[in-house]
Amino acid sequence: MRKNIPFFYIIENTKNGKLYAGSKVGVNANPKEFMTKKGYKTSSKIIKTIIENFGLDIFKIRKLRTFSCPLKAYNYETKFLLKVDARNNPKFYNRCNNE
Repeated sequence: MRKNIPFFYIIENTKNGKLYAGSKVGVNANPKEFMTKKGYKTSSKIIKTIIENFGLDIFKIRKLRTFSCPLKAYNYETKFLLKVDARNNPKFYNRCNNE
């Protein structure tokens, strides 16, 4: 199995239904370890703070899609964020649309 598997994800805060969408494309990108105790948990400061205060179990993975290369994962993320206008959408924690 490849070490780095670029992926796109959407996670949901199960307490309020808010979502966060992102991608992991760099070193140690492994969807099997995403949102696990020792794995990748997003680069979002907001999400990290929520996990520190309420624990990892507050989040549920709603979508996880792997890609053959980092650029495809990043482009998919950007297209999704723009489509839902995540930065201005109250249903999302995202603060940017990768613009």
